[in-house]
Amino acid sequence: MKKSLKKSLLIACDRSPDTGEGKLFLSIANELSKRSEIKIYSDVVTSYFETVKFLQDRVLPIYLFFVALLMSIKYEKVYFINYAPLWAWWLGFLDRAGVIIGPITGSISAVPLKKDLMSLFVRVWMQKLMCGLHISILDKKKFKWAATKSVEKFLRSNGLQKVLYAPPAMLQISENKERKKTDEFDLFIYSSRHAIKNNDFLNRLMEALIRETELKIVYIGPDADRYLSTPKVVSFFSLSETEFDQLLLKSRCYLTVSFEDAGITFLKSLSFGLNVVCKSGVGFCVADCQSCFKYERMEINEILQKIDEANSIVSDEKDFLNGLRAKTLNCFNNWAE
Repeated sequence: MKKSLKKSLLIACDRSPDTGEGKLFLSIANELSKRSEIKIYSDVVTSYFETVKFLQDRVLPIYLFFVALLMSIKYEKVYFINYAPLWAWWLGFLDRAGVIIGPITGSISAVPLKKDLMSLFVRVWMQKLMCGLHISILDKKKFKWAATKSVEKFLRSNGLQKVLYAPPAMLQISENKERKKTDEFDLFIYSSRHAIKNNDFLNRLMEALIRETELKIVYIGPDADRYLSTPKVVSFFSLSETEFDQLLLKSRCYLTVSFEDAGITFLKSLSFGLNVVCKSGVGFCVADCQSCFKYERMEINEILQKIDEANSIVSDEKDFLNGLRAKTLNCFNNWAE
């Protein structure tokens, strides 16, 4: 069937400039607008669902799934722009219908919220089954954009060869420019409340940092109330993006204990000229960035020593970011076709 409209239709469950999903949508929409005429889908139902968090998180994705299926008949190109989890098997039907989905993210492994057998079954085996179902539905002839290296590896191991990895957050990082940076704080730490965020380890590390060092620390995360009365720590549960970036610019070093928090903040830290202290496996191939060290099997006192030794970012940091930016744009171009 010949498509009646040549312009591209963009559909997203989150269009807010204050969320990770929303920023992903806006950065992709910006790139697509440079290539062709675009239209952003909206209607009365979508606008209402966006005002109620439960409806936006649980009901809107289902509603827009059917909208995307219907619109794929009318528009030449339809983009369903959200991070597409591996376990969300029904998104494979959009892929089969010609809708461009992604970037694909997630993992086949799950962290059970409880240790009982039922939780282990639901969180681990059911997730593996859903990931396998998703793979079986996906159109193997179409290019896929993997948001993490582990997703790229998983897709390739299951017969999808037209897949590339590039960090979507790179689309949000502007070209390197001279920025006025001060080292008012020694360490910038950011996390969020989730089973896989490794916050228990982070809290133990924070206690050691407070007890054994004189470092001035910015902490943004779910346990901010623990550090409100600590003179060496400035803590917040959350901040606006502007406030977040201002504190990041005032910090010497960025530390993350979870690869889940190593995306946009990791890239911003490199772009702003911070030292980066990160866990093995964060974000993308940090082996290319020599100032990043691994502490997967290190004791806390060894980590403290490494933080103390971190003096400067690698001299080729701009080349590293520019190379990554080029890789991301190449991946984006293949995905958007």
